[in-house]
Amino acid sequence: TKLYTLEHLAQGETFELVGGNLVLLLGQQARVFHQTSGVSDLVFTAFQQRLAHPPSKVDNFILEELARLMVVAKGKYQPRVLEVYQSVLESAISATYGPSSSAISYTHCSQSVYTGLEAVASELKTASEREELLQRVLDLFIQQAVDGKKQSEKA
Repeated sequence: TKLYTLEHLAQGETFELVGGNLVLLLGQQARVFHQTSGVSDLVFTAFQQRLAHPPSKVDNFILEELARLMVVAKGKYQPRVLEVYQSVLESAISATYGPSSSAISYTHCSQSVYTGLEAVASELKTASEREELLQRVLDLFIQQAVDGKKQSEKA
């Protein structure tokens, strides 16, 4: 029998399959080499630049890989990943509740933020780590609620 090959996919599906696999591969490399100078930073920067440019299902893989990187190298990447998550959620809220604009919409991948946070929380071992993440997530959700209220008042 023949293995599943790219010829059987439509062009958009091929992009998502190849792009998703590439993101998974880069994420794995970033985690393996997180202590090697610059490797994880390059991957993190590439993920940031690729996120929603153009919007696609690959963005979900990126957000999940960022969560996995945050688990492995939490001290270095936790604030940066949470910043990315916050911008995704703020943009998704703005696109959902606010007037339409030319800004990038992350509504197609906002659920992956919650999935990523769940994955990170399940990996934390100590109470202090859980409390720190809980504080940061609470700040994120409070900011999200405030932004949502502002957007609904403008509309």
